Amino acid sequence: MSKFKKIIFIFITIMILTIIAGGIYTLHENQKNDYINTQKKRIDLFLNKNIKGYENLTLTTNKISPMGAIEIKGYVNHDKNLYFKATIWGDENNQFENSMRFSPDLNKILKQSNSSRKKASEIIKEKHLNKEDYEADPPFIF
Repeated sequence: MSKFKKIIFIFITIMILTIIAGGIYTLHENQKNDYINTQKKRIDLFLNKNIKGYENLTLTTNKISPMGAIEIKGYVNHDKNLYFKATIWGDENNQFENSMRFSPDLNKILKQSNSSRKKASEIIKEKHLNKEDYEADPPFIF
């Protein structure tokens, strides 16, 4: 094989590997975005049921905690003082249920005590919503 053919072979190999890596990255990001958007819908149901004057939510960050849970932070009603942190655990089938910490200001406008708040899955069942629209698998690597 001539030197020129080796260079062409190496170049084509690098291009193919780059395209494959780009495709895998794109698929991963799409799966992650789908998962976060699905969890946002579950959080929205939960907050709508449990907060007085609830209008909307804005998500700001999402990450894996040192304990291995997925943490999603955000705020409600366009007020950054009404912030929360939702935690999603593996033993909850990687779906948001009701594990959430609230800012002091947000805590003041909660409708119910922690023990009487319904889980997201209970709200979905109660409202007869399509369960598949409110569940997604997390990406393999978050």
